[in-house]
Amino acid sequence: MAYFVFFVILIVIVILGLSYMRSRRGGSASYDPFRTYGENRDEQGEAGKHTRLSAGRYVIDEDIEAGKYDFLLISGEGMLKYRDFQESEYSAEIEFGFSGARQSTRYRNLVCARGGELVLTGSLVLEVRNSTRTVVN
Repeated sequence: MAYFVFFVILIVIVILGLSYMRSRRGGSASYDPFRTYGENRDEQGEAGKHTRLSAGRYVIDEDIEAGKYDFLLISGEGMLKYRDFQESEYSAEIEFGFSGARQSTRYRNLVCARGGELVLTGSLVLEVRNSTRTVVN
């Protein structure tokens, strides 16, 4: 009987340890913010690459190519802010999160022009994809 109790306790400790290590690996410091994470399919079924960005300041055409992008919340909470190089104020400010009524989990078709600035705040981790043309039937 004592061996059985010891064995059960050992299994519980191993499971808790693996769970802890897995949760630590998913934090914002555990991945390269510019790494491409493979292919996925968008709503129209087209394959494409996507990238994850964490909180920070990104200059368009230095850090990220100019273009039109969709943003999807992966984890955390914070703001996505964008402004053109000619503007003094942000032209887009989107609050991301899962818990608040005014928070978004997705933002589509943000046009990022050369020289613009994209700022992610808080603990935000977003998946970034090239926007695809919306087809209306």
